[in-house]
Amino acid sequence: SAVDLEKRFKRAEFWEAGDASLLELVNVLGRWESCSEWLERTRFAVVEDARKENMVQGASVERYDYARRNGLVERLAMVQNVPQLPFRDERLAAWAGKSVREMNAMPVSRAAVEIVFDSLTQSKSSLVPETVMDERRARLIGADGGFDEGGFLAGMVKSRVAVV
Repeated sequence: SAVDLEKRFKRAEFWEAGDASLLELVNVLGRWESCSEWLERTRFAVVEDARKENMVQGASVERYDYARRNGLVERLAMVQNVPQLPFRDERLAAWAGKSVREMNAMPVSRAAVEIVFDSLTQSKSSLVPETVMDERRARLIGADGGFDEGGFLAGMVKSRVAVV
């Protein structure tokens, strides 16, 4: 049966704007195998008031240092770095009926990166242990080298339950 590469997915926080196609999710996953490829972050925000919880804190050097000390990867590092990585998973590209070159030519949307992170964290967290990230990423690729949509959707269900 043919895979619907245009099927749309939304964030775990489904009221948030933005969605991505199955092909866009594949485009994110085919750019890395281990989070060690993207966990380093060099762009930081300056926190004016440490008592206020906000997006700026998540982008601070303190948050980054905390994550690195504790073996955690950040959503923000994935958002910042994965779009810069080349697509290189030939089997995943072939599963989608594309070449690596065609996948590399596709832009990586922020929504697609956020949705993949949601599924892999299985929560609303913006931090996840490196080992957990890598194990869950590996499980999204089937024995045939293709995308395991069932596994992906199971992660999204867990994320949505955690969010709601």
